[in-house]
Amino acid sequence: MRKYAKEFNKTPVAYLADLAILNKKVIAAHGIFFNDEDIKILKEADVAIAHCIGANTKSAKGVAPVQKMIQAGLIVDEPSCGNTLDLFI
Repeated sequence: MRKYAKEFNKTPVAYLADLAILNKKVIAAHGIFFNDEDIKILKEADVAIAHCIGANTKSAKGVAPVQKMIQAGLIVDEPSCGNTLDLFI
């Protein structure tokens, strides 16, 4: 994310929106660092979210703003990822 902020002065989500890549056929996976504006852009573009909590937790990179995404009306799903198929571990 820092590269985009430094090089393009925007987040990766804003960058993709400027390229007109975001639409209802896109599923954003591993999105941990979405800010409020990113969430708004994703909602307007009808992008779905694959929240990969298992992989994100194991990599210790952060926690996605899931509650904000759900409150904004985004579709947020938890696919099986990591080394387990159990959604509750």
